[in-house]
Amino acid sequence: MNKQRGMALLMVLLMMSVMTIIAVNINNYWQRSLTRTQTQQDQLTAKWLLLGGEIYAKRQLQQALDKQVSVSLGQAWAREDIVMRTEEREVSVRIVSADVCFNLNALATSPPVDDAGAENPKVAREKQMFMLLLTNLGVGEPQAGAIADAVIMKVNRRRDQAETSYLIEDVSELRELSVISRELYLRMAPLVCALPDNRLRINLNTATAQQLPLIRAMLLNALGGDQVLALIAARPQHGWRSLDFLTAENYPELHKLKDEDLADRLVTTGSRFTAELRLKLEDGQYRLVSALQRNKAGVKVMSRQFGWGE
Repeated sequence: MNKQRGMALLMVLLMMSVMTIIAVNINNYWQRSLTRTQTQQDQLTAKWLLLGGEIYAKRQLQQALDKQVSVSLGQAWAREDIVMRTEEREVSVRIVSADVCFNLNALATSPPVDDAGAENPKVAREKQMFMLLLTNLGVGEPQAGAIADAVIMKVNRRRDQAETSYLIEDVSELRELSVISRELYLRMAPLVCALPDNRLRINLNTATAQQLPLIRAMLLNALGGDQVLALIAARPQHGWRSLDFLTAENYPELHKLKDEDLADRLVTTGSRFTAELRLKLEDGQYRLVSALQRNKAGVKVMSRQFGWGE
């Protein structure tokens, strides 16, 4: 009799243990579900708030550039304190010009060689400027040449394979090249870009001291660093309307180059911008980076990159 009671008690304890384990697992499951649901809700909220911030950024850009001939850092779109406020949240908005970087796709000018097998003069000039940018960043000339050749080869290989879009789509593609170290990539990244064409145009009105290596390279290093910094410092608050002051009298070094494309590369206006929008919620930071392009019809979104929990 006592043995049967002991077995019954053991069975009761075993059942209670199993039920406790099941209850704990169910509780954990619901907690994870609630957390997952809350995270998804926060991400959805962040997405729509950031997209609203994008619309706000487009409006700010359109209003600031309405009837303006030039594009400069003295205009309202370039302010660092732009904020879109809702009833409960704030989205910080930062707009920067995308017309003050070396377009890697400028190295993709077709054809790379002429009928005689000689290098396309335009390719040669863009390659020279890219190599000068690298040397201005402290890269040796042999390595700079190897990097330029690797980028050109990468684009040409994609074109030869008849890919729909052979142009480089993002600067991060440089990380695939073994000739570029991580440290060099981090130095290059702020000064290069991958625009959806092979044009190379730099808006001097939006250049800063941080772009000194780039500006010097665009001028084929004809001007020293101090000269370029003085040029940027002398820029009017609302930018230059033209670059006619770059005359032989003021800058004889430039005219010794006999560079007929200089006026096309250095401009005072621009059409491409990058809007970086940030939002802080309870579970972390959210970010949206939008590539914007301005034309006669308004401001168009070319691409978006969302970042969650950053």
